Amino acid sequence: RNLLMGDTAAHSFNVLQDIFDSNSLNLDTKGQSLYQLHAFGKTNVEELKFKFDVEIQKLQTILQQFRTSTHADTTPKKYLNLLKDHLVFETATNNLAKSLEDCLKKGNKHIQQHENYQVKNLMMMRLQDIARQLNLDVDTETTMVTLSSEALLVDVELGEKGEIAVKIEIDGEANEEYNNQLTQILRRDPEEFKEKLSHLIKRDQLIRAYPSSEIKTALRTMETDALTIYQFERSNVGVDDADQLLQYQHGIMQPCVDGLRIHYFISPLARLEAKRYGEDILNRTRSVQLGIEQGCHDRAIHMSTIPLVSVQDGGLNFSDPETNPNAPQVPVHFVLNLSHPMITTFDTMRRIVPISETSSIGATSKLKDVSTLQQKMSSNHNSNVQDELESIAEVGAVQHRYVHVGIQVAAIEVHRIPLTHVSEIGPILQTLRQQSTFNELFTSCFMSHRKTVIPGAPSLSFEVSSNPPESLSFTFTHPQSQHLMSMDVTIEPNGDPKVTIHRLPGDELCSDQVATNVLRFCLNIPLTFSHILAHDPMVS
Repeated sequence: RNLLMGDTAAHSFNVLQDIFDSNSLNLDTKGQSLYQLHAFGKTNVEELKFKFDVEIQKLQTILQQFRTSTHADTTPKKYLNLLKDHLVFETATNNLAKSLEDCLKKGNKHIQQHENYQVKNLMMMRLQDIARQLNLDVDTETTMVTLSSEALLVDVELGEKGEIAVKIEIDGEANEEYNNQLTQILRRDPEEFKEKLSHLIKRDQLIRAYPSSEIKTALRTMETDALTIYQFERSNVGVDDADQLLQYQHGIMQPCVDGLRIHYFISPLARLEAKRYGEDILNRTRSVQLGIEQGCHDRAIHMSTIPLVSVQDGGLNFSDPETNPNAPQVPVHFVLNLSHPMITTFDTMRRIVPISETSSIGATSKLKDVSTLQQKMSSNHNSNVQDELESIAEVGAVQHRYVHVGIQVAAIEVHRIPLTHVSEIGPILQTLRQQSTFNELFTSCFMSHRKTVIPGAPSLSFEVSSNPPESLSFTFTHPQSQHLMSMDVTIEPNGDPKVTIHRLPGDELCSDQVATNVLRFCLNIPLTFSHILAHDPMVS
């Protein structure tokens, strides 16, 4: 046991040494690249020190067990060797921890002494680059960068220690909530900050292009109607938990500086990462942003400037926009911009978007040029690319071989969805939620490019057929009874998968409900099958 713990301690120490060595270049306090240690640089030294402290704590726990496991009858020589090893490991880890602590102190001292010149300079260069890309005027001072256009004024204050504060005015109007949003976004991701400004600029240009219309008022009215639906839905469900609200028809609505944002889905991995780093899960969700864009056709779009949604007799009442024959006809429509491109099928989009609009949604790429998921869903019925889709997934020591059978369908990558009425938002989100779950399940089967099973290793084979975005079916052989059986996965409107297993009497499998619970937790088919086929039918 002592030898085993000694090996474990040595391994833990090696992990610490690897962490230190792999970052040694960025931790060089003698060079001129010390600003890289700051959060805005390549290496966040505070995060690195946290990782280091965690590994040290693990090692100290092992060493403590090492010490307490030596009992009285141990020979003096062996006992002294154990104490010596303990002292060596403890001294080495303390020296490494002190080195990193010293590095952090020197970095902070450098920042204070040089007024954080490098950090501010780095952020200023990023902001100037954003201004060039968006064709904005830029004015740079010692602690301030100002970006401006006809309707937009953005002041970014840079503190001596790298603090950031953003103030924005749109058409002369300021909003403290939007200031806080942009400040957090710029700290987190300058590219997202640029995207927000881009949306604002495009919206302003479109409004100015048709000054006689009331596009701006119509957009605010649409946002008000959507929030009316959201507040009514939320008051009826009586739920405040973000995870649960995401699954309701209209998700979670959040007024943002560039338009109303609607969060509708979060993957299990993104949820775990948010909890691990103590983040708001809304920072990692899939969402859509309500906006306007130039129409792709000449027919008039009627934009209402009066609310079309009201609460009457305990329910929602929807009205149609009044048609004014004297109102100017503008080629502008409402649009939902997706935060993450969505791979889906033509048939799925035709359910929620008129066929005449389908061409404006996104383009269908050739099979060899598209993403991994699109390769698996799309073929355009070309006989030259009808290769059998196959992949190997490793679950512990067992290899799962998944083979897709049946007709493949043409797919598109969707970035935005046009809409004409607020009542369309719910069905669109429902379809996106189902498609997101379908894509998670589908890709979990076909993540690997390996197609051959390693000889001699235990393996299982599954035939997969699909009907995106509503269902997947799997046919397989029970590893003990060798009976042929199947599992159907249906995806409910809120995005939850539901499992139905078709089995013969005597086959030991977990219940449909247990399988459903496991799949909802992980959205991973191979992991779910590992539970379903476990010897213990009561596995939880």
